[in-house]
Amino acid sequence: MIRKILLITDQSESAERAAQIAGEFAQQFEAQILVIYIQVPIPAMTHIAEESGDTLPWSGTQAGFHGLEQAAERILKRTASILKTWEVPFETRLERGHPAVRACQVALEEQSDLVVVGYQGVKRATALHLEDVNERISECAHCPVVVVN
Repeated sequence: MIRKILLITDQSESAERAAQIAGEFAQQFEAQILVIYIQVPIPAMTHIAEESGDTLPWSGTQAGFHGLEQAAERILKRTASILKTWEVPFETRLERGHPAVRACQVALEEQSDLVVVGYQGVKRATALHLEDVNERISECAHCPVVVVN
């Protein structure tokens, strides 16, 4: 039985489709949804940019950090507006850390029965010198994972 769904969101179109799927599952199974956006810590993002020869103009600044927080809140609000149409119980939360690792930790901590995530794509992950986030979540999660394309 599915009672708790962990929905991992970002700013992609596949994340919006994942929210629709999670809403449908929650309605069908009378489940609750925890929506998380996982923010990579600024030092890690700065390190990744330096390795690739890029610069982040906002790295290390309070204004840059505040801008990231605002972007995360906008993403969570957009996902919340999708879920409201399904009239299912949900909450949103900002998390920090490595996306795949933190997603699996939250899934376990919250005793999620299902993880729903939009397809990130290997190309994007490779460009950031990270592994395929979806693959890693599928490997480390203690429950089934639905990856929405």
